Amino acid sequence: MCKCHNPPPIPGSYQHEFPFKWIAHFRDGSTLNQFEPDGRQHIFDELWAKKDLIDYIRITGIGPETCIPLLINFPEGADPIIFERVRRDKTVGGGREVESRWIYFGYKHIVGERVQKVFVVINRSTGVVSIENTDEKTRS
Repeated sequence: MCKCHNPPPIPGSYQHEFPFKWIAHFRDGSTLNQFEPDGRQHIFDELWAKKDLIDYIRITGIGPETCIPLLINFPEGADPIIFERVRRDKTVGGGREVESRWIYFGYKHIVGERVQKVFVVINRSTGVVSIENTDEKTRS
């Protein structure tokens, strides 16, 4: 975990389960931290309630060595897409079920006849990040 931006987790909180932390910045000047200083966790439903006001989301703790925050800017008028996907796969041979969790931060933005979808996908267990960007013409 990046110690530059993420303080040690508060005992008894869920902070130790997340290799990264997010802070949403809204166009009205307010912010929403994934974890409050007292350890309370905010969930995506709270973020979703203000989705039309999201300006950018700052994610820290992804690179344990670099400590460089990742900023995801949301264009005005874009439709935010933020969710967690859980996959359960059977291991080969043993039949044991393995769970992986993926967090998606992104948006869909329509400009004229073009649809742009941008996602930052984070594996919650490993902190591995991938970026998906599609730019397509809308269907008439």
